[in-house]
Amino acid sequence: MPLAGIEPNSYTFPFLLKSCTQFPGTQEGKQIHTNVLKKGLEPDPFVHTSLINMYARNGALAVARGCLDDARHLFDEIPMIDVVSWNAIIAAYIQSGRFKEALITMRRMVRKRVNF
Repeated sequence: MPLAGIEPNSYTFPFLLKSCTQFPGTQEGKQIHTNVLKKGLEPDPFVHTSLINMYARNGALAVARGCLDDARHLFDEIPMIDVVSWNAIIAAYIQSGRFKEALITMRRMVRKRVNF
């Protein structure tokens, strides 16, 4: 993309990171993570959740669990949380083996009457 004069953004990175979960792509995922950091996009909830997902699916659960706590903090700061954000954080908890937090978050979503 950069060679074509197109810079990846917060919409591009989640798709790139997801592609790293379809095959053993930890090394490529780390390179993408570096670019995310350089562009200052790690605080974006979709990018951050995609990073967690990529590390969790590639067996780097220790990294995913450390990032998940940061993602939850960012999630809690979103003023209007939509169903996509709720699903992303719940999926991240499940993929990281934090089932209790996933259930608590799902119950919170139901209490807030989020439309599916």
